[in-house]
Amino acid sequence: MPVGAMVADVLEIVRRHGLRIPRDLALLFTVIIMAEGIATTLDPGFELFAAMTPFAQAELARELTPAALALRIEQFGAEAAEALIGLPGQLHRALEALGTGDGFEVHLRADELKPLVGRAERAGNRIAGSILAAAAIDALSRLVARPGGGHRRRTTVLAALGVAGSLGAYEVWRRSPAAATLHKLRSPSR
Repeated sequence: MPVGAMVADVLEIVRRHGLRIPRDLALLFTVIIMAEGIATTLDPGFELFAAMTPFAQAELARELTPAALALRIEQFGAEAAEALIGLPGQLHRALEALGTGDGFEVHLRADELKPLVGRAERAGNRIAGSILAAAAIDALSRLVARPGGGHRRRTTVLAALGVAGSLGAYEVWRRSPAAATLHKLRSPSR
């Protein structure tokens, strides 16, 4: 099945259920469909999954190395420690203000919230990506475990490589200078 048809099916499900997809993901879908269309125009035998497979495998291998996982755990630990360091003092001041009956005031400025919102968005994106990856892995493992002929297993392997390729391509695009530029252009309008 061509990638464009799969993306169209996903978008139909999104539309049918009234879901909204992030602009970045919609742009990625558009780019994938266009790239596949151009490639199949130039070479009718072109298969996007086959072309993406080596890149996806390399990206997954790089992301799942013990060193990469240790770095992620270290970064998460540093962020959690940073958040927890100031927590006792802040709680003490809040409890004192509530205990005296004076209460406390909250002043918020949008420019101070941007880093917090950005971190929350990144954490949400990581959680959503992890859930989607886990669901894909679970579904693919169930398909492979089902009794059936070699054709079904080949299709399953191709689907797995497609999911891995899509995730790898998205990750590569997300880290690209074009994605950073697009993010900068969109930031003032938020």
